[in-house]
Amino acid sequence: MEIYKRFTPEQKEYGAFYANYLKNVDGMTIAEALKADTDMFENLANLEGLDIHTTYEEGKWTIAELILHCIDTERVFAGRIIRLLRKDNTPLPGFDQDNFVSNSNAKNHTVADLVRQWYAVRDF
Repeated sequence: MEIYKRFTPEQKEYGAFYANYLKNVDGMTIAEALKADTDMFENLANLEGLDIHTTYEEGKWTIAELILHCIDTERVFAGRIIRLLRKDNTPLPGFDQDNFVSNSNAKNHTVADLVRQWYAVRDF
């Protein structure tokens, strides 16, 4: 796998659920896609001073939970990528995002902590 090669995955290479995500990176290199996404998250620091631990409606995620969901998803996909690169053909398990969020302890994370975690998972 070349991270500097432009790619357009074929529909048979991914589940239908991922189509909306993949259309955002169509024709990019992996490095370009990761950079574009990281640039978007640079605005996280602007949340400092806002209440990131309250939901707008019962049962919805807080801003902190949403950001931690993105960070956790990065971690899950990093594990999948290393298995792909090492040609591990073991079926890849899914993960329960709601279970991850409910056990994330997001209420104890500050904006600065979330920013640090985001950059830690993207330090490549």
